[in-house]
Parts: sequence; C-alpha cells; structure tokens
Amino acid sequence: MPAEQRRLIEQLFWEERTETEVAGAMGTSQSTISRRKQAILHGLRTRLREPNEFSVFLHKDSVRRNLENVALGA
Repeated sequence: MPAEQRRLIEQLFWEERTETEVAGAMGTSQSTISRRKQAILHGLRTRLREPNEFSVFLHKDSVRRNLENVALGA
C-alpha cells in the first residue's frame, strides 16, 4: 500500500480521527476522504480475497512487527 494511503488509514482507524478532522489537516473535503477510504478498503478486500494473498499478507505483517520489535529493543 502506498505511504499516503497507509497514513490515511492509520489516522482514521488507529488514531481514531474523524474523516472531517483528517480532511481539515489535509486541506480537502470530508467527502474526498470518505471516497479515498472506501477505495482503499475495497482494494484491500479484493486483495485479501485472492488465493494465497491473505497468507502472504499475514507473513509480511508478522515480519514487519518482528522488525519493529527488534528496533524498539523489545
């Protein structure tokens, strides 16, 4: 996922910011943020439905978390 899309999803779901808050910070409209979010989520759903894609995603996520833990000294 491109960094810009990832950042949008992080703000909306992990930081629990509203679409309106994110839109204000990005200088765009809430409806634009909503459309982007829906497009990103649709793309993720499509990719995760593909055979073997979910296991690849889980593996990459696991590797990423392990690397983050090592970097943090955990």
